Order: sequence, then structure tokens, then C-alpha cells
Amino acid sequence: RYDYDLLGTRQINGSNAYEISVEPRGVISPAFEGKIWIDQTDYSLVYVQVHPNDALKFPLVTHAEVEQSYVQVNNTFGFPAETHLTIGAAFQIPFTPSFSAELTGLMQNYSVNTTIPDRIFGTKRLTIDTLSDKVDSNQWSSMRGVALTPQESKAYTHIDSVVKTEAPKSPPSIWSFSYSLFPLVYYDRVQSLSLRASVSLGLSEVVPFNSSLTGGYAFGDKKFRYSGTLSTPLIWHYKEHKSTSVTMTSSGDVLLGERKEREDVLTARLKVFDDITRIGNAYEPFINSLFTLFFRRDYPNYYEIRGGALGLTYPITNDIGIDINYTNRDERSLQNVTHKVLFFPPDTSFRLNPQINDGTFRAISISANASIDLGKTSFAPVVTLETTGKSLASSFDYSAITLENEFTLRIPGLGPTSLLLSYETRLSGVMPNQHLFSFETRNVILADRYAFHTMSDHEYQGDASYSAMFEQNFYDIPTRLLGISLKPVDLHWIGFLNVGAATLSSESAALLKTPIKTTNGTSFVEAGFGIGNILNLLRIDAAWRVTHRIAGENFAVTATIGISF
Repeated sequence: RYDYDLLGTRQINGSNAYEISVEPRGVISPAFEGKIWIDQTDYSLVYVQVHPNDALKFPLVTHAEVEQSYVQVNNTFGFPAETHLTIGAAFQIPFTPSFSAELTGLMQNYSVNTTIPDRIFGTKRLTIDTLSDKVDSNQWSSMRGVALTPQESKAYTHIDSVVKTEAPKSPPSIWSFSYSLFPLVYYDRVQSLSLRASVSLGLSEVVPFNSSLTGGYAFGDKKFRYSGTLSTPLIWHYKEHKSTSVTMTSSGDVLLGERKEREDVLTARLKVFDDITRIGNAYEPFINSLFTLFFRRDYPNYYEIRGGALGLTYPITNDIGIDINYTNRDERSLQNVTHKVLFFPPDTSFRLNPQINDGTFRAISISANASIDLGKTSFAPVVTLETTGKSLASSFDYSAITLENEFTLRIPGLGPTSLLLSYETRLSGVMPNQHLFSFETRNVILADRYAFHTMSDHEYQGDASYSAMFEQNFYDIPTRLLGISLKPVDLHWIGFLNVGAATLSSESAALLKTPIKTTNGTSFVEAGFGIGNILNLLRIDAAWRVTHRIAGENFAVTATIGISF
């Protein structure tokens, strides 16, 4: 896997050694490059100074180097004697600081293939004397029998400033109160300008109880709106392991405090609201407000909800959990109340907010989710079953299921391979407008990672849908294969393919208050490529509609904020 070149000779620890350069033969596979030193007498490895090649990627790491010296054990085996690791990291964003860390390890007294008594495996093998943390470096120096190497001295430079002490204890506080210092400002076509604030109240140190309330006034439709949540564990216990908190004092000492963590076994939630809800949640309300004001593009559809919900959360294991929810709310249509935005003539207007099937929605939903990590592959399946009907005194009568799984594969030297599969369908009954399935799409120039880039807002809907969204991050393999170096910029080249379809049954079509559009029995397909890791944060994509083409709207350039690793 490597090419070697003899550069000359050099003395290492009093012995003559050949100095040899090491260079990987390929640019795709992760490997090391640098120098090694081989003893001239017995050709044993005595020293290594290497760094990872460009195929080995670490987020934000700009430099990593390993130096190792070796000793011969039993005149047969070469083992590391001293290892020095240097790591440098930096953001490409201007005016941000860079970081570096140096780690030194010393190993000695090797024994090869020795017999290990059985009692070793049943006894505690490491004991640290409690007095060791109370001895300063001057006292250790007076006791030391062998002088430190320069690397060891450097490693121990700051040891005196790290002091392990018990965290200062304060009397438990019953109340834990916080509030937002600044109001939340939103703007949309069904409320116009709305000002909100949020407060939270907890009894976390004495009683594991937490609540929050968000509310404010909408100037367009002249209404006060609110949403409140209360949650408390019904069953809990404390974990055996402890979490460590670190506090730096004004004198520069570091205090290490430990406390046990509470693990909630069964948690209950209560929600009450008189608010609006959104169909289309790919973008935060504040971001959507900016695009509404500057681009006249109000991405979501809205309707009014008034009522409450009860929920239970039960984590079966650390990786598998179940949520059960009961919802009781009135759902009402909302109309546009404003067409005013910045930088647009007054005669232009927003698209209409579609009417929904007004009524009382009472439903029970059960959701199971898991997070499975198998090393190079990971899965995140989610299954949700929802039912509403006359037996719950609901205005609607249907059952539906949603299946979703995010699959990630990581191959050394190649960026992550991602695949999001989603399938949603009506099992029985008829579905109203507000509960149909739709796809997340771009918002003018923004596109969420798992959104269709070339669809318009809520272009396709139905009471059954599926989507498969595939993405491959190639890192900088294309430029490396061409021999093009873009350092210090580390751009990532990404390819993606998105497929989706939506259908509507005749039963649901007869109920709808507002007609919708489906993919007419054929799958919608788009493909594109992206350039990621721009300034470590920005990604720009170009996408084309392969099917369902529309004159003048088959190409889109979008941006995403997020680290590409």
C-alpha cells in the first residue's frame, strides 16, 4: 500500500538508522504518510513520524501527527516506548480561534506471552492512592529517581492547576425559574406580525416536574394565542454511574464535581393550547418569517387548534422507546389576513392558505422508535399508528400508519452514505385535508437535507405516500483523483437522488374541502449534486426535476446550513 524512498541516515537514540519516506500508493484509501527510521544493524523499526493522508477525515481537524519511538523486547518484538500525538483544529469561518492539543504517553516493562494467573481477572487491578492528588510537582520531583524527558516535562507543565475537589454543596432549591429575555417576533400570512414570549418553571431538584408556557398577541387577526406543556416522570430511579461537572475558579484551578443522574422510566405529559399549527415543519418559524418578509414565500399551511393532549413516554432500553398520546382538539380553518411584505409592490399577494375540514379531532397514537448502531452502519426506524373515529366522539374516522427508517453507512475513506425511507398510508376510513401526507420541499433558496429541492410548496399530497431519499458524500475524492488540491479549503462533493409518490383514494377525495394534487400514479424523481463543508457550515445544491417537468421550473439551486460530516 506504500511507496518507500531512502532519504539518508540519522542517529536515533545513539544508533545509526536509515531515514525513509512513506507515501500511500492511492489517494482513496485511508493511510499514513511521513517518515520512518530503520536501524542499520538489525533493520528493526526505531522511530515513526507520520500523519493521516487526505482520505482520512476528521471534522474541523486541520492537522494531526503521530511520533512514536520503539524498543525491542526479547530481541524479537518491537513495541512503542513513547507516543506523542499532536492535533490541531480550526474553523474556516473568519475571526474564529484555532485549537491545538498535545498528548504524550510512555510505555515500558513489556512482558510477552507471560502466564496470567486466574485471580487477576476477579480482582481489582488498579488502585490510586487518595494522597496522590494532594502532592504537588515539587514533592514529586524530590521523589523521582529518573529524570523526565523533555516531552514528559511538557506534559506535566499544567498538572498543578488541576485539583480534584468535591463540588461545593448548596442547599437544594425548590424553584427553578427561567424566562426569555427577548420577545419572539414572527410574521406569516394568517397572523401578520405576532409577538410572543416564553417562560418555564421547574421543581427539578426536589420534585421532577417541569412546565413551559409560550404565548403572545397576533396583530393581524387580533387574537391572543398560547401553548403550554407540563411534564413529570411517574417512575424514575438514579443511575449507578456518575456524571462529572467541571468548574474553573478565578484562580485558574479546575474543580471536578460528581453527582448521580436521574433516569426516567415512565414520563407523563400534558399539553393545552389555543394556537395555530403548521403543515410543513422543515424550517423554524423565525427563518420562515424572514423569507415571508423578504421573498413573499410563506412556506407552511396553517390551521387553528384549540384543546389539549395527554402523553406517556416509556424507554424500553437506551435505544428503544415508546410514546402513547391522546389528542382532543378543535381544528378550524384560517384565512390570509395580510399581503404586506418588504420590497414588493402592494398589488402582489401571498398564495391562499387552504381551507381544512373543520371539526373535532380526537385520536390515539402509538409510536415506537429505535436507534441501532452497528459500527459502520446505523438504523433509526420509527413506526407510528394513529386512529380516530366515532367511538372517540371525533368528527373524523380513519386509521393510518407511518413507517420511517434512516440508514447510514460509513466506509473508510468515503463520506457517509445516507438513505431515508418513508411510507405512509391510510388503513381505513377517509382522511381530511389537514391530515393528508405531503412532502417537505425547499423554501425559496433554503432546502432541508431531507427535502425535495425542485417541488413547490405542498405540490403533491395524498392519503398514501412514499419517498426514498439517497445521498452519497464523496468528500474531496473527485479533486484528489484529478490531482487538484484545494487546501486549506476542504470541500465535500455530494450526489443525491430523491424519489416520491402520493396517491389519493376516491373516498378521501369526496371528503376534501380543498382539492389537492397527486403524482398521478407515477413517481416524482429529482437528482442533483452539492458542494458541502463551505466554511465548515454551508452547503449549496443544484437539483433537476427528472419527471413531472414544468416549464421554467425544472432546476433549483438551494443552500443548507449544517456540518457535512
